[in-house]
Order: sequence, then C-alpha cells, then structure tokens
Amino acid sequence: MKSTQNKKKSGTFSFQVKVFSIMLFVFIVCSIGACKKDSISLTPTPPAVAENKDKVPDQPNIKHTDLHQLVAIGAADGTQETKIDINSDGTYDVSAQIYRSAGSLNLYFVSNTGNKVSTGLNYLVRGYGAESLISLSTQNWEGYGDICRVGFTLQNVPVITTSITPDVDSYLGVKIMKDNKDYYAWIRFKFIVYTGAANGAIIEIKDCAYEQTQGYGIRTGNTF
Repeated sequence: MKSTQNKKKSGTFSFQVKVFSIMLFVFIVCSIGACKKDSISLTPTPPAVAENKDKVPDQPNIKHTDLHQLVAIGAADGTQETKIDINSDGTYDVSAQIYRSAGSLNLYFVSNTGNKVSTGLNYLVRGYGAESLISLSTQNWEGYGDICRVGFTLQNVPVITTSITPDVDSYLGVKIMKDNKDYYAWIRFKFIVYTGAANGAIIEIKDCAYEQTQGYGIRTGNTF
C-alpha cells in the first residue's frame, strides 16, 4: 500500500518537474527573444532626395544633327518657313519663319505642339553664346503657337528687337516635350536682313542638338 502511494507521489513529482522544466525553458527562450528585440536599433529611413537635373548630366548623351537649312524671302509679300526636327522623330519641333508685308519684315521662331523656345521679355527670342546652359530653370519658356521674334524691319528700316547680332552665330534654347517628358536642346542659327533694293531676309539654321537623358540640361555648342 505504501509502495503504491510512494509511486503515485513519485509520478506526481516527476510530472511537476517536467512541467516546471518546460515553463523554465519557455521563459528563457522568451527572455532571450526580448533581449534581442531590445538590442535592435530601428534607424528611420531617411527621406528620398530629389535628383538635381538642372545641370548637364555627368555622362552626356547628346544627339547632334547638321542641318544647313535656309529660309529666305525677297521683295514679294508672303511667308517663308523651314521646319526643324531636332530629335529626328519625324515631327518638327520648331519652325523658323519670315513674314513680309508692305515693306516690313518679321523674323521669328514658332514651337510645335507641346514644345517651347527660350525668350526674354515680350516674346523676344533670347540668343545665347557658346557653352550656355539650357535647362528648366535657367530660361523663360514660351509655348506652342507663340510667335517669338528674332528681329524685324519697318518700311526698310531695321529694328532689331533682341540682343541677337545679325550675321553672327547665336543659339536658341528649346524644350522638347515627348511622352510627357522634357528634353533640352539648342539650335544654332544666324540671320541677315537686307534693306534698300534687296529688301529681304535670310535665316540660316546650321545645326542642332539635344540631351537624350530626360530632364537634364545641355550646353550650347556641345555635340557629344
């Protein structure tokens, strides 16, 4: 009888030891996990820094095109133009035009749908020298359909309305919009106005280039 009771007590004690051991093991495991969790340093993710594209990219990707296009007008009234496809996608980006009426001449650039050209005040074309940066924030941009004057004459009297010097190479800044993305370009040109008996004008479009990396600027005259 005593032997049976002792066995029962021994079995009960053994069960209690096992339960205690399991509980102790679980406690130790949980304590270690909590220590590890407390030791982890949760560093906040820094905010994303906006990429500065108001510059020339570190590795320019420029497409350059020789053009040698002329738009000329003589003594007869009318309009002459030449269309310029800067990125060679089959759609012109800017047109150069000369309009003559009653002895007065207007020389101007007009951008095609979505594109813009660089200007100063009052829609006057802004001409640039070599190595000027053409980018988003360094220009005043005029949009599609705006007539941006290069210069004009009134009754055979030259009235040059911009700082662009006749018969000297100048650069026009252009912003091309394609698939809702902006690309920056330049067009190198010069113009000549003839007065007196000739009474005409010529705009020569020499070449152009644009930066193929979206949003980045380009320096005038750079071809690679």
